[in-house]
Amino acid sequence: MAHTWLKRRLIFQLEENREVWLNDFDNLPRVLMAIPTKVQEMRILIAEATEALSPADLIERTPISDLPNETKVIIRNAVHGAYLQLDITQPLITKLQTALDGFDAVSDKIGHCWTKSPNTRRTLLEELGTAANRLREAFLELPSEIVLP
Repeated sequence: MAHTWLKRRLIFQLEENREVWLNDFDNLPRVLMAIPTKVQEMRILIAEATEALSPADLIERTPISDLPNETKVIIRNAVHGAYLQLDITQPLITKLQTALDGFDAVSDKIGHCWTKSPNTRRTLLEELGTAANRLREAFLELPSEIVLP
């Protein structure tokens, strides 16, 4: 699992435009202005990750889907319960949430401190780059497909 905006837009532009941004006192770069919206999108993605990676959804894509609904519910609950018991994705999702919280905290400081000195901006951009890379790494640790118990 990955977040393409994070890699292709933010991290790329932090590397490419850092020096230009250090001298621009007035204008917060567009990619940095988009961070709050992107953070909300990532929070939704994280909130849905446990269910999205559960093999319980496969019940509707197999011959089992022809069974009565009551039976499918029992099977779905058993499969999902086994998936949760394995505790494979939950620690990774927690790590991702922690990385997102750290990224959000740093990005929040940028909006408040952008018009201060170039040294302040340099420090904040370095912190943001570190937090963005940590967040990207946490995304990459998540499985890219359904996890079978």
